[in-house]
Amino acid sequence: MEALSRSTMRRDRVLKFERYRQLASVEQIVFVYQDSVRIESWLRQHDEWLPEPILIVRPEDKLTLPALGISLDVAAIYESVTPSPLNDL
Repeated sequence: MEALSRSTMRRDRVLKFERYRQLASVEQIVFVYQDSVRIESWLRQHDEWLPEPILIVRPEDKLTLPALGISLDVAAIYESVTPSPLNDL
C-alpha cells in the first residue's frame, strides 16, 4: 500500500508501480491518495494483472485486501485526514 502525496505521486505511480508489478509475490497494489478520497486497487489474478484498477472514491465503501482476507472501511483510512474534493488533484 502506497500513500500518495503530490510531491511523490509521479515516482510512486510510475517507477514503484512497475517495480511492484514485476515481483511475483505481489498480488495487489493499493494507492491511497492523500489529498482526496481516492483509492486505486490493482489486482493480479492467475499471474496476470487486471487491466484496470478497482477505484474507490466514497467514504462509505470498503477496500478489500484478498491476500490478507480482510476489508477496511475507507472512512477509517481517512479518519484523521481532511481531504480536498477529488477534482482538486
